[in-house]
Amino acid sequence: MTRCNGLCGINPRRKRVGQDHEWWLSHWSARTATPLDREASLAWYHEYSVDPELALKSWDRLAKSARTSKPPRMSDHFAFLQWWEPVALLSDPGRLQANAKGLVSKGVELVEASLGSRNLNLHRAIAGYEAALRVYTEQEFPRDWAGTQNNLGIAWSDLPISDRSENLRRAIGYYEAALRVYTVRDFPQDWAMMQNNLGVAWNDMAVGGRSENLLISSQVSRHMR
Repeated sequence: MTRCNGLCGINPRRKRVGQDHEWWLSHWSARTATPLDREASLAWYHEYSVDPELALKSWDRLAKSARTSKPPRMSDHFAFLQWWEPVALLSDPGRLQANAKGLVSKGVELVEASLGSRNLNLHRAIAGYEAALRVYTEQEFPRDWAGTQNNLGIAWSDLPISDRSENLRRAIGYYEAALRVYTVRDFPQDWAMMQNNLGVAWNDMAVGGRSENLLISSQVSRHMR
């Protein structure tokens, strides 16, 4: 029996494209000297084209390592974010789920980025999350959908400009939406996280009755006890 390398059962043109990506992956990997050089980014692009799940795990590890090192290597972290520029996320109907996962991972790191325009980074993260929701529907992927709602809430609550109160209202709407999936019975830890995020958002509201906002925040906090 002939072994299959993952390219079996697909049309010849797509198979040839996959083989080309494998060749270039091998080519650039052999020329990579450091995780941050141009050759490494090119190798990763072709790795993503061959095996997006494996490539995403590699990228997540690199980005998180740079962000959480002591001291943080935020210039390296920002460089890793640029690796996504040539990747046409959500353009391949055969890889929509993998690409949606990539959009969320990229969004999380954009929210954490300390270099570049904070406002632009957050808007790019929001756009990525919204695009991911074209795949992560509440009906088909409820937990991924709820997690992306939470991510949208965090991004909107962190926006540094525009109407702060309106941004927080949007964040609260996303947190409350996530609670449709994150119930205290089915996902107690995620439910508690949503209660915390809601409490913080209500506490930060700058308009409306300040005492009313604090009352809502305290009521949400009591739900967590």
